[in-house]
Amino acid sequence: MGLIDQNGKFIGKPAAMTSHQGYETFDELKFALVKALDSKDDEELKRFADQIAPSKHILFFLKDNPFNRKSIGILNIGLIKQKYYHVLLEFKLDKWQRPNAYNHRSLPAVPDYTAHEEGDYVGNMRYWIRMILSMASSPILHN
Repeated sequence: MGLIDQNGKFIGKPAAMTSHQGYETFDELKFALVKALDSKDDEELKRFADQIAPSKHILFFLKDNPFNRKSIGILNIGLIKQKYYHVLLEFKLDKWQRPNAYNHRSLPAVPDYTAHEEGDYVGNMRYWIRMILSMASSPILHN
């Protein structure tokens, strides 16, 4: 991968990167999350956290937090994956596995979307998704 200027000319040194292997749809993501939360061991949850964490490729282009327009700076992907896993594990133990603490049917049943209007991001993110996204600006995730 390499940077190009507005004329299409390559600038700087090329860098070897692989593209992010995420989920194509919100439904695919939600069903993978349910599978990970329902898993008896936590390896499936760890794999899910690793897959939703931003890749080096994404972080290369993501310089500012789109929600507050502040610079993200340099992030440590390994720490992000670890933090995502711990937040998801806490959710699994405190909410998902406790009877009547969370309506399991609500996650796949509610349509999800993200829209971009006049510089603002609009969506129906739930509490745990907001919490995970907010961690990207956490100082402990930086080098």
